[in-house]
Amino acid sequence: MRTGERTAAKGPVKTEGGSFIKHWLIGVGAGLLGTALTLAIFAFTMTLHDFGGAFFIAGTTAILALGGFLAGFVAARIRQQNGMAIGALSGMLLYLLYLGLSLLTFGLAFGPMAITKLAICVIPACLGGVWGVNYRKKHR
Repeated sequence: MRTGERTAAKGPVKTEGGSFIKHWLIGVGAGLLGTALTLAIFAFTMTLHDFGGAFFIAGTTAILALGGFLAGFVAARIRQQNGMAIGALSGMLLYLLYLGLSLLTFGLAFGPMAITKLAICVIPACLGGVWGVNYRKKHR
């Protein structure tokens, strides 16, 4: 069996070449890029209008979830298999990057809010991974 092939009940099946880590890192990079762009738009919007603290918390939470979803979706879309596992791992790595940046910037200790942020990052990444594997382009 050559690299990039696996066997199934129907015979050899072509899979996307490359390592698992490459797909994982590309997905996390897409999640980081999507988060950064969305945060920039959100920051611009916050400078134009005076929103309350609740809007700020809700917006940053939604952006964190969007970044996780995008990371899982892109990684699973490239890999074409194991969507939930790849999504979960992408969300976990994205969370660890956010946690590291938070510790470097603010020096905050690990607490209950960190567990909530982990769930906000990993659960949408799992959903993105499942959707990324099952996503099909419409042919016309």
